Amino acid sequence: MGPRRHLGATLVKDSAANLRRFVEGNLAHGIDHLLVVHDGPPDPDVRQLLEEASDVTLVVADDVWWRGDRPVTLNARQRAVANLARVLATELGFVDWLFFLDGDEVAVLDRQLLADLPADVPAVRLLPLESVTTTTGEVPSLFKHLLEKPQLRRLHRDGLIAEPRNQAYFRGHVTGKTGLRPSHDVRSWVHAVVTETDEKVPLLEHPGLRHLHFESPSYDEFVRKWTALATSGPPPAVRAARARVLETVLAAQDAPAPTREEMLRDLYAEAALDDVEELEARELLVRFDVTRPTSDHVPLTAEQHSALAQALDLVAPLPKQLFLPSTPTTDLLAALGR
Repeated sequence: MGPRRHLGATLVKDSAANLRRFVEGNLAHGIDHLLVVHDGPPDPDVRQLLEEASDVTLVVADDVWWRGDRPVTLNARQRAVANLARVLATELGFVDWLFFLDGDEVAVLDRQLLADLPADVPAVRLLPLESVTTTTGEVPSLFKHLLEKPQLRRLHRDGLIAEPRNQAYFRGHVTGKTGLRPSHDVRSWVHAVVTETDEKVPLLEHPGLRHLHFESPSYDEFVRKWTALATSGPPPAVRAARARVLETVLAAQDAPAPTREEMLRDLYAEAALDDVEELEARELLVRFDVTRPTSDHVPLTAEQHSALAQALDLVAPLPKQLFLPSTPTTDLLAALGR
């Protein structure tokens, strides 16, 4: 089947501009091919972008694809897609590492580090770098990294964060994303990897394994992202500060236009903007240009492309709830005719 690969997978519904950054960024920093599952029919410009990208395989997750049983919650849909990708990668046999990412994330991988890891390391954690948010709305090149307790205590003491915790410093998640060696013995919980009996698998962490998180870098993106999350189904399980953002965004939907704009602008200032000058002065930010490649990607061979297409055809008629982490391996293999 030719050389082995790093596969990225996502469930996404986003703009063409953001997806271009997602595709180009991931292929420039360690991912070889992207399986992009679009949550519902994509807009024409999004479909064109993804279909024309030779290192992207697009799957449209419409009602037909879900076989009439689309999970109500976003988290359940993500887990189903993440584990469908895991099963496909396991069956294909040419994928060394699989990473499940959101559409606003870019994996930054040290390929040699991954190649040198012992075979008994089943999974890794990508440590998060979160883009700062400013009033300019420019493409971010400055990122926050997780801080040690003394740094957090100083920020809290000086009134820059509400609590001396990374959960108060970061706007988004702090647990990072996972990469795993495709196997029927593990399951993806997106932010964790577990066994079939739901025991968490230890995750190797290393500074050479990171991911960039473009967390609402502009006001328009903030409104688009949080409106999409708030209207994607039942509220996801998030920490209190993010739950308040979801509640305010939902409340704003029913307000008159001027009031809605004022509510969202106030929310953006409170929940998204960073004091970049102060953080830079304290030397707490990392500069990273996502447009400058740090790794060559290795395209799939024609044979590998064909194998992936055939595998997707095989799972297309199956109920996708079958791929939720709770499904026993024996049931999965039976459904695949194994």
